[in-house]
Amino acid sequence: MIEKSWLDEIQKRLQNSMVNPDIELELVETEKSYPFFRVRYIVEGHDVYTKDLELSACKGMTPEQAADFLSFQIQQFMDEIDSTEYGGE
Repeated sequence: MIEKSWLDEIQKRLQNSMVNPDIELELVETEKSYPFFRVRYIVEGHDVYTKDLELSACKGMTPEQAADFLSFQIQQFMDEIDSTEYGGE
């Protein structure tokens, strides 16, 4: 069982670190699977890309470590989309 305080702290840290207004972050908790964050990246106000980041990969991490790990994954996701949308840098 995952502690709610652990999830809340990760979510708080992620929201504080996300300065990009084109990113939406939602914590999804279900009875059938491990919780995950659903990331929505909105490009130019109309194209929406979604990725689910499984928290099972963060087992044993502190909230700070998990937030750093997930932030890195979010940045990679954004870079992939930007590369596709804009032809890379």
